[in-house]
Amino acid sequence: MRPAESDAAAWRRAGLLFALAFAALIALYIDTVLDLWDGWGRTGTFAHGYIIFPVSAWLVWRLRHRLVATRPKAQPLALLPLVGCGLLWLAGRSAGVHAPEQYAFVAMVPCLVWCLFGDDVTKRILYPLAFLFFAVPAGDFLMPTLMDHTADFTVAALRFSGVPVFREGNYFAIPSGNWSVVEACSGLRYLIASITLGFLFAYLNYRGAWRRTAFIVASILVPIVANWLRAYLIVMLAHLSSNKLATGVDHLIYGWLFFGLVMMLLFWVGNFWRDDDEADLAAPAVDASTPVRPAARSRGAAIATMTAASIAIAAPWPALGEWLERIADAHRPGAVAIDGIAGWQGDAPTFTNFVPHYRGARATENETFASGDRKVALFVGYYSGQLSNGLMVTYDNDVVIVGDKVWGAVTRRQLTVPSAGELSVVESEVKTDAGERLLTWRWYWVNGRLTTSNYLAKIYNALDKLTGRGDDSAVIVVTTPLSGPSAPPAAATLEAFVAAARPRIAERLDAIREQARR
Repeated sequence: MRPAESDAAAWRRAGLLFALAFAALIALYIDTVLDLWDGWGRTGTFAHGYIIFPVSAWLVWRLRHRLVATRPKAQPLALLPLVGCGLLWLAGRSAGVHAPEQYAFVAMVPCLVWCLFGDDVTKRILYPLAFLFFAVPAGDFLMPTLMDHTADFTVAALRFSGVPVFREGNYFAIPSGNWSVVEACSGLRYLIASITLGFLFAYLNYRGAWRRTAFIVASILVPIVANWLRAYLIVMLAHLSSNKLATGVDHLIYGWLFFGLVMMLLFWVGNFWRDDDEADLAAPAVDASTPVRPAARSRGAAIATMTAASIAIAAPWPALGEWLERIADAHRPGAVAIDGIAGWQGDAPTFTNFVPHYRGARATENETFASGDRKVALFVGYYSGQLSNGLMVTYDNDVVIVGDKVWGAVTRRQLTVPSAGELSVVESEVKTDAGERLLTWRWYWVNGRLTTSNYLAKIYNALDKLTGRGDDSAVIVVTTPLSGPSAPPAAATLEAFVAAARPRIAERLDAIREQARR
């Protein structure tokens, strides 16, 4: 048998074992795979995810004539990062955060390649393997930041152009009309599409690491700046045309045309520095007269052993995640029913129809308290068994969500309330177009811990579930009128209420947790 024939047999054997292990991964992590699929189709932002795995496979296939110089060789060290992927998946599952789960699953694929094909093969296809991570539909958390920066630039550019602007949060008014920076104005779709295409373009057209890195950085910065310019130009076009242009569907059309032009220019300029295609380089010659090395059979057995070991390491994590979730899914909690707040009378007449946008709670309370002419609405949402029943911290839950058609948040800041035991809260000013304005304070209770951070709340949930304490959590939001003919100072009203109510709220939440877990 000649070496080429022996190598071909080794590649076929390793390829079949990889296909078997990859199919096992899909079967074991089918919930994560379905989450990925759902994320690709939920919005147009991540629709490119459908083609990421096929494109990555095509990128590897292009290098097949360079891979023949190597032979698959099992690498036991790759089992260690595979364990790390399992731990990351379990942490994401316990915290109820899809992105770590999905990144962990995708990372298992390069680990599997490393396990079965070895160091040399993995190094040669490292870039196509890295491309797989674009399959994860992550990036929504950037939207508020991108919206803020887009509003900052647009307002600054309008003022520089001599247009007077009055701004509140992401809402601003100019003499010709009112504008707001909404989700579609964030430029997130532009950014995700540009980074994905830029990564692929850099790999196909450059061989040097510096050129690839520079183009990828450009593919990040250019769409951000382009989106700022797009937003400014659309507002100016509407302003100069007395709102006859760029205020309807043409608003979106102009935006996509502008983005397409910018991307075309980016790739056109980048093409000037392209290198020879790596796939076109001559493959190393193979001496057909060289006798076959006798290690082929032992390598085949080692790869088969690594396949079994890889599946065995990947298998326990989903079952462990389900077991932890069953522990966390306690009985349905009873009514929140917070009362007995010193100096404040419950069941007072409501002063607003505003309700914080927290969905999926297993028990809620939304009650108005009064003390003289001061009024405060208290909202409490209690969560437990969150993977099965509903997550407290998620992009769709907030005091006011980004896409709300009635309410909008115009300011947001972190502050500490000394009279309530140095309690940290997130203060938001919310309003309607009709002129109603409210001041809200929000904080989280997570199994007795208090925090305002979404990230810390998720970390606490993960640690509690991993240690068998469950994921009982609550969001507390207090609201009071900010304006009105006889409205007392809003911040002072909230401070007085929170100082009086905090001990009673904590006591009641502790009691609900204990009752639900008996």
